[in-house]
Amino acid sequence: MTQDGDSGPFGGMKSKRYLVYLMAVALFGWALASFDFNIYVLTISNIAKTLKLPATEVGLVGFCIYAGEFVGSLYFGMMMDKRGRRLAWLVALAGATIFTGLTYFVQNFWELSTIRALADLFAYSELAISVTIVNEELPAKNRAFLYSIVQAGWPLGVVGAALAYIGGIHWGWRVLFLFSVPPLIVVAVARIWIKEPRRWLHLNDVRHALNDGDKPKAEKLKKEYDIDTAQVHRPSISQLFTSSPENRRQFIVLSLVWFFYGCSYTATNAYIVYWLVTFHKYSIISVAEMLLATAAIGFFVYILAGWMGQRIPRVYMLIVAGGLVAPLSIVFLYVHDQFWVYFVYFFIYQMTNGFWSGVAYAYNAESFPTRYRGTATGALDAVQIIGFLVGAGIWTALIGHSPQLTWYIVAAGLSLGMYFTIMLRKIPAGQELEAIAK
Repeated sequence: MTQDGDSGPFGGMKSKRYLVYLMAVALFGWALASFDFNIYVLTISNIAKTLKLPATEVGLVGFCIYAGEFVGSLYFGMMMDKRGRRLAWLVALAGATIFTGLTYFVQNFWELSTIRALADLFAYSELAISVTIVNEELPAKNRAFLYSIVQAGWPLGVVGAALAYIGGIHWGWRVLFLFSVPPLIVVAVARIWIKEPRRWLHLNDVRHALNDGDKPKAEKLKKEYDIDTAQVHRPSISQLFTSSPENRRQFIVLSLVWFFYGCSYTATNAYIVYWLVTFHKYSIISVAEMLLATAAIGFFVYILAGWMGQRIPRVYMLIVAGGLVAPLSIVFLYVHDQFWVYFVYFFIYQMTNGFWSGVAYAYNAESFPTRYRGTATGALDAVQIIGFLVGAGIWTALIGHSPQLTWYIVAAGLSLGMYFTIMLRKIPAGQELEAIAK
């Protein structure tokens, strides 16, 4: 089995500069996807006022956005395994660039729902693709730590969105959606020089050898990266359930975890600006400044989480982060002074973002073999989005009747499902991907 080596933070690989380039392109791509999502979160109240949207229609727009993300995650996940990670990455960012810019022109509920659903269909697919392509190239010794830097692009996007809102809302919310278009184009061009991961190229070579009936060549290739040649021609989506019992169980438990995470996330992250402005009556600028500070510190929490996840099994960190969401959400409901509301939310944000996401996505990627890793990461994102849909649906149905009950159910109650993390595999840090899942 090919080893990545163990010298230096990049494992002594020949092309360290390429790895830095890959990480930078992934980091800024994810930051821009985050900017697109969070500038919408920040401008929900402004958009609702301009387009005269009631609370129920605001919830329905969120529902449409999550539906787009669901389709994109599944489609691009399977596309990665069939046609390669690089092509999927190029297509996803190109689509995100187009539809983010088109948000400027929306005039009513239906146009907003359609354009935002398509923008996030492409932009959110960035997550599954970067998780797969970057983790397949990073050295085992520092994989969790290095990928946490890429994942920290999310709080960078939050910071960028908050700064854009504070500094540019006087131009109108439409203009804010144009801010990310030029950098999206730059990152899209930068991806032309990204290579397919060696692991996927190897898998593709094995497939071609088997298609040509050259079993000796396939067996010889198999020695480079351990691969189950009997499985390579099965549809990747079916392998989620027909692989080894251990891999199947891991996928099912992770699906439960990500579903409940997604449900709760709609309240604690997606609708948090709307909640603070509408029900606490805080100024939108004050909320944007709070998010700016929270996310700026959160950037370092992501990296801290990755550093810790390289030293202890990642699952322990997921157990702690997931376990704290429910009690923190209940406390949040019972504090009323603005300082304490923001103080408690700071910790909710770190548990649902930096401390969780700093290790969770790398953990996803290393849980499954290369032959269906793209499909698995995409499917888990899709399950998370089903959670977004369910959370948004419950929010939409209840928010007009009882905001407090809505928060209890969505933010606190549904987050209890994150306790399924105690059933996940305890994967020791620093292993090669092929040694973890076959």
